[in-house]
Amino acid sequence: MSTGSSAPKPLPTDTVTEEQGARRPLGEKLAWFVALWIAGLVVAAGAAFAMKALLGS
Repeated sequence: MSTGSSAPKPLPTDTVTEEQGARRPLGEKLAWFVALWIAGLVVAAGAAFAMKALLGS
């Protein structure tokens, strides 16, 4: 018979919690942010130049 306990179930061990994510150094987080930002600019510029070349404007 079930007692209806509302105790939380334990998380799997491979789940990353906020505490674990907060342990990453700020410099590393900023480096990833800047790298992804630059990559986005490069992709957008490449797409713009490709469309310009294909459309002949």
